[in-house]
Amino acid sequence: MAYQVLARKWRPQVFEDVIGQTHIARALQNAVKAGKVAHAYLFSGPRGVGKTTMARILAKALNCSEGPTPAPCNRCAPCQEIAGGSSVDVLEIDGASNTSVEDVRELRETVKYVPFQGKHKVYIIDEVHMLSNSAFNALLKTLEEPPPHMVFIFATTEPHKIPSTIRSRCQHFQFKRISRRDIVNRLNYITAQEAIKMGEAELFLLAKGADGSMRDALGLLDQALAYGGPQVRQEDLLTIMGVVDRPQILEMIQAIQRKDASKAMGQVRKLVDQGHDLRQFCHELVEVVRDLLMLKISKQPEALVECPSEELEELKALSQGFSLEELQWLFSIFSQTHEEIKNFFYPPFLVEMAVVRATRIHSVEPLDKILEKVLTLEKQLQHSAETISAPSSTSSSLTSPPSMVQPEVGMSPPPQRSTSDHLGPNPGHNEASSEVSPLDRSGQWQKVLQGVKEKRPYLASYLDRGVLMSLTGEELVIGYPKASSFFIDLIHKEENLSLITSTIQECFQKTLKFKVLLVESLPDMERSVHSSKADIHPVVKEALKILGGEIVDPKP
Repeated sequence: MAYQVLARKWRPQVFEDVIGQTHIARALQNAVKAGKVAHAYLFSGPRGVGKTTMARILAKALNCSEGPTPAPCNRCAPCQEIAGGSSVDVLEIDGASNTSVEDVRELRETVKYVPFQGKHKVYIIDEVHMLSNSAFNALLKTLEEPPPHMVFIFATTEPHKIPSTIRSRCQHFQFKRISRRDIVNRLNYITAQEAIKMGEAELFLLAKGADGSMRDALGLLDQALAYGGPQVRQEDLLTIMGVVDRPQILEMIQAIQRKDASKAMGQVRKLVDQGHDLRQFCHELVEVVRDLLMLKISKQPEALVECPSEELEELKALSQGFSLEELQWLFSIFSQTHEEIKNFFYPPFLVEMAVVRATRIHSVEPLDKILEKVLTLEKQLQHSAETISAPSSTSSSLTSPPSMVQPEVGMSPPPQRSTSDHLGPNPGHNEASSEVSPLDRSGQWQKVLQGVKEKRPYLASYLDRGVLMSLTGEELVIGYPKASSFFIDLIHKEENLSLITSTIQECFQKTLKFKVLLVESLPDMERSVHSSKADIHPVVKEALKILGGEIVDPKP
């Protein structure tokens, strides 16, 4: 007997054997069982996912000697004839080679004849979207009022090309792309039955190359058997499929993680020397980066990352060395390179620049953390300025001799300064009390600020930027000008708002409503702003020179 390719030998013969299309198989089985089979079906989906196979199984279910039955026996003459493609009651027509209206007219002439052997006459038209508009129009009347023994099954990969008048007369079933895990399980079963030796890594490599098509997976397996015999090795699969070795992809990711541009450039040159398609290489990199991202954000990454268990553990370890922001940048770089490479005059140059750019990505921090660091730095500079200015003014007032210049005639004598002026600030004096709002005469708001500062200093600095607008027995309101509106979003974060309200309750011994408002201007309540550059302390000037920017709200 002549050799039969694996895709034909292991073609499913019952509904349960069609993998990845359980939703369609169940619907058709129930329709057959209940005797509610439609006169026309439209099966659409990617190539090699079981459209024509499902149509044949449905034809067997309708014409089986024991049926109609949802489980055809595959032993009777009708079942065997349909499986072998020799049944006179089941006609398979190639829509690509029978596109004319004359072909459809001939089909219409045969429709009126009753089945020769079975109970139904089934016409399976593959690639039905290839029919001409005239041919579709010739089918309309037959589809609208078909004979009771007639069932049409249309299969296509491009359902959008079928006229809506045809689609509306059919029950439409959409076939899904088969997952890698399902393909691996099916291949594992077939290789065990055929005494073929393959490991998990080789099975996943075949499933990946099949791109959701079971027929393509079995075709690649046939090719691998012809190349290397019954023991299929990963090196043989890489050779016949022309894909980049997985370890090389991971070496590139590791070089990017270590910021080793030289190593990454060497990897690109190695791939070029081996004759690999660099566009396919970028495709592989994008997929690995996506898998690393899934491993960082998902609690159950096994459901999202389809790869061998050993490789999954390796990817988990590798993902720990990247932040989410870095992985998003890498995904953007290599997906953009994948698109640009097809129009570039020399692809290796473009890929080399992409990997160099990837190695130059530095750790990206969220905006609120950056803002927190800036505010902390500002507080430190302000504290340094106060520390420097206070001793200098004190020492000058204590050590300088009394002036010998006599006041001019008509001048009033200078006011006498108290001892406390010479000795600096009162030890018991609270720095914040100089800025107490008239609405906060009891100092309760200042206590709230102090309480928040003890638990979360950066949040206290956010609140300190606002101005107390209202303080009653029922609510406490602070306002921010437009220039500081971004502080409102930071305060409204759940963890920050919870801390503020709890601190207010502790200080006021009761629950107050806490509101934050955005106001146009605060002329009567804002602290005095020293706009003259002459009043800026040298330390602050040096900070401005280093960090850049401008002074928005200087403190006295």
